[in-house]
Amino acid sequence: MVALLLALACSGGPDTEAPEVAASEMVSAPDQLVQASWMVRVSRPGAMDGLMANPGWQSVFERNYQAAAQSFGADGAASGRMHAEAAALYRQAVLLQSAATIETFKADERRAGDPLEASYVLGLSYAVQGDLEAAAAALGQNQDSAVAGLAERDAHWAASLDSLLGLTQDAQLFGLGEVAPGSFPELAEAPHYRVAEGLTGLQVELADPGSLIQAALWHEQAAVQAAGPEHTAALLAPWRLPGEVRPELALTEPMPLEALFLSAWTDGADLIFVDALETSADPASTVHQHAGTSLYANSIELCLIEASVDIDCLLDGSVALSRQLEAAMATAAGAEAADHRMFASFASAGLLRVGARTAAAMGDERTAAILRVNALDRSTGAAADPNFLLSQAAWDASKRNALRAQELLHGQITILPGLQAARVSLDALHIRVSRDAGPALPAH
Repeated sequence: MVALLLALACSGGPDTEAPEVAASEMVSAPDQLVQASWMVRVSRPGAMDGLMANPGWQSVFERNYQAAAQSFGADGAASGRMHAEAAALYRQAVLLQSAATIETFKADERRAGDPLEASYVLGLSYAVQGDLEAAAAALGQNQDSAVAGLAERDAHWAASLDSLLGLTQDAQLFGLGEVAPGSFPELAEAPHYRVAEGLTGLQVELADPGSLIQAALWHEQAAVQAAGPEHTAALLAPWRLPGEVRPELALTEPMPLEALFLSAWTDGADLIFVDALETSADPASTVHQHAGTSLYANSIELCLIEASVDIDCLLDGSVALSRQLEAAMATAAGAEAADHRMFASFASAGLLRVGARTAAAMGDERTAAILRVNALDRSTGAAADPNFLLSQAAWDASKRNALRAQELLHGQITILPGLQAARVSLDALHIRVSRDAGPALPAH
């Protein structure tokens, strides 16, 4: 307990100071939404005692999900939370991997020497991105491949396209074994295949997206067993793959502190809001509909101008929200505490991330990109959410920005077993982009 409290107190939140906002420009969020946040709930006298009794929260703070899951055991909200976060992380890693693979091997990037087996990883990558037509055109071409396991997996996914985004686990594909909450299965080391390049005979390394897909499904099932389908569906809602079947969210009661503590979501209502955004035909109306229940939706509503999000307004709003939470935590605790600023930094970064999602849902990619970059700047220290960082890396890879994607992935590569698979695919993209770059002009 002392160790975690010292870690929280010493973290101090983001490494950079938040911009100043004049008091006259600050707009307060409704008090009932602020009081419902985990930041204020955990600041009330005695609320932290039950959490700190389990050393697993120190591991959560350190982003050591395996140690945390082992500490929390097989049952309960905390254990389910760890497996749900792992399931989300594997989804973001396969999203990154698939984006890199598509940008390396898609039709207008193919090279004469690319191995035929690349069609398998390309097809599965298209399926991950929700483009089943392109996936069907690429899968099923390697029945005669001599590469161990590849022909079998190619045939399996080619025959499963109709249900791929329904996502059912096939433990036989990668041998992950029986689902057991509280444990983490090891994944086969990547690269999974080494094949010969067509022209030079040089070895090309390929990583199978199916490995990360199966790991995501394994942990989702573990989360359901530990905490039930309702909370698992809520925690996974922001991180499901494009086109993946999204179960209906129906939170019948407030999510427990164990499901939200040290997370980017202030309350379960934020998760419901983000889930609604993903399928909304009218994102602005969705913001208005959830502004009375979600702290993030409420702050974003104040910054809606016509059909987009006002960037400066939301940047100021993120600071105002952070300060309002700090004040509410001090009131709840009876005094200011060193960890209050750090707790508030989760919401400051989280609001900008959801603002970027809202702008993207509205079709305003420029605003979404600017808010993403600002959210990335705020995602430091304890507020550096691995799921957001991997999602940002996936976004960068889709824009052929391999360098920042590699940097972001490098910081997360040891969090979970098997993430090396994403690095293999990202390295291939980096090599292709580097080779295609023209020679630099001499500078005088």
